[in-house]
Amino acid sequence: MDGFFNQNNWFYKLMGLIADLVVLNVITLIISLPLITAGSALSALHYSLWRLVRDEEGGLVKMYFTAFRENFRQVTPVWLAVLVAAGVGGVDLYFALHMSEIAPGLGEGMRMALLVSLAVLTVLVTAVVQWYTVLVSRYTNTNRMHLKNAVLAAVGFFPQTLAMLVLILGSLVATVVFYGYAVPLFLLVGISLPQYCCALMYSELFKKLD
Repeated sequence: MDGFFNQNNWFYKLMGLIADLVVLNVITLIISLPLITAGSALSALHYSLWRLVRDEEGGLVKMYFTAFRENFRQVTPVWLAVLVAAGVGGVDLYFALHMSEIAPGLGEGMRMALLVSLAVLTVLVTAVVQWYTVLVSRYTNTNRMHLKNAVLAAVGFFPQTLAMLVLILGSLVATVVFYGYAVPLFLLVGISLPQYCCALMYSELFKKLD
């Protein structure tokens, strides 16, 4: 029994990790509500997660808000561009889904081409944004260099990029498909858990790079 109640055993460590992920997830969701702050919230989440993965000392919430304040001015312009691109993509998606009503003469081939193009662009932008926010949380550099390095990382670390995309986009798709069951889980760990799994991957890469 002493082993079970030992706070250093696997059960207590797992419960502690879950509690940390829930706290980070809730904070990230709340901070992201104005939308323009979501990019900085994501970079702060990455900062907290890779420190969590490395088991570094420090208050988790304090670390999160420190990173959020430090990264806000740099990340926000890039994130606003992402939001504009998402808005344009949303309009294009609406057009593609209602093409038969809006422009019946264009045909099914054009509709499928537009849908495929939107899907590819979504994957590419997600990959670059993922690496950009990770790099901002880890290194000091200009936005131009961060974006360049994000593209290089997305290509150079393709297996990790693919795995992260599966985790991120897969969790979003699962939330939409299994809406009634997945939303409560999403509110608790829907962002932090997939990103924690991502942090396990890129933390190892940073050890080699550093």
